Amino acid sequence: LRTAVQSLAGASAPAVAGTLAPLILASTACPIAAAVKPLLFGGLAARAAIAYIDPAALPLLTSGISDFGSQEYAIGQALSTHVGIFSLTSAIMFIMSIRGLNKHATARQGNYLGMLATALGIVSVLVAPGFTGEHLRFLATFATASVVGYGVASQVSMEEMPQLVAGFHSFVGLAATFAGFASYLGPGGFTGLKAFEIMAGSAVGMLTFTGSVVAAGKLSGYVPGRPIVLNNRWCLNFTGLAGSCALGALFCNPHIYDTGYGVACLMANTAIWAGLGANMVLPIGGADMPVVVSLLNAFSGIATSAMGFMLSNNLLTITGALVASSGTLLSQIMCKGINRSMGNVLLGGFGVEEGSSAAAGSGPVGTVTEVSAAAFVDMLLQAKRVCIVPGYGLAVARCQQRLAEIVALLRRHGVVVHFAIHPVAGRLPGH
Repeated sequence: LRTAVQSLAGASAPAVAGTLAPLILASTACPIAAAVKPLLFGGLAARAAIAYIDPAALPLLTSGISDFGSQEYAIGQALSTHVGIFSLTSAIMFIMSIRGLNKHATARQGNYLGMLATALGIVSVLVAPGFTGEHLRFLATFATASVVGYGVASQVSMEEMPQLVAGFHSFVGLAATFAGFASYLGPGGFTGLKAFEIMAGSAVGMLTFTGSVVAAGKLSGYVPGRPIVLNNRWCLNFTGLAGSCALGALFCNPHIYDTGYGVACLMANTAIWAGLGANMVLPIGGADMPVVVSLLNAFSGIATSAMGFMLSNNLLTITGALVASSGTLLSQIMCKGINRSMGNVLLGGFGVEEGSSAAAGSGPVGTVTEVSAAAFVDMLLQAKRVCIVPGYGLAVARCQQRLAEIVALLRRHGVVVHFAIHPVAGRLPGH
């Protein structure tokens, strides 16, 4: 290998690839040979070949456990280049995926593109420099999580999809909190920016986790859907925020950061934000829960971006920003559709005294007019314009396909048919 590399130091990339390909293909000592092959077959082989490569060091070099200076730097640079390309491609695909979800005609393709982007993002992590040696543990965790996630999602009906989405948001927040603690307990010295990222990322992550758990509970019925207002909730909120600021200032002090007091500050701040997340969602009624789920989606994006900063992963930072911006925009659109502000929704508990909960509704208000099926058919066929307002009952009855057939029949008879989608409930998945 040494002779081949020295003789081809000034050769072109195809010549280098042709000479080194049999050696790489025959190598069984390299655990990431599959990741190295495209680097040699691409245009990057000449740069890697110019560096002197000791044949005895190649297995150690590609395993990520050697320290041979320029050799490790050459392959590390090539791997970093490909990882960067994977990450950038994945980020662009995420943007196109969100764009595809804007229309029903392209929504399915947008979903598929998002799944492909996620897979490409996972591949970019697996081939990243420094990840070697952890593949078995990652794949075991990944397989377990995939089985659990698929099992849960396959058992949920479409009208239960909102609480499933809220539940999955909670795992994003929990992951950001764990990433914050891992970044703190892992190697690396103190910097003020690192301390701030850890404190802010774990706080937003825990807010997302507890808020999403409460929202999922309200949507599924495990937590009462009516507003639940704690005694002196605003006093509790402001006290928690003040305490969090004080703990953050202490945590960012280098004399406290590396001591047991630093761990205590981080854990106490995480607990405070867990309470703030629950206290934010409990006073909000079930009717406004779609707005809250969308807003928690934005919080999960912020938590993902925080993870990207803590882990120095550009893909996490970009995708988190996409989720945060789109979630915030959707929440604002829904609030505008119901003539309310975001703050008005988040205040919650309107007309409810502190320390109490709202009473259940007293029943339907107004006059209910019933009509038989035969009379209803005559009304539809005689009408010139029909407006259909789909609701929760349509989702529960699973008669969307039958309704589509009725609409097609009416349009063939020259009836103009419109759909009126509620700006909040109509945006719930499955509703």
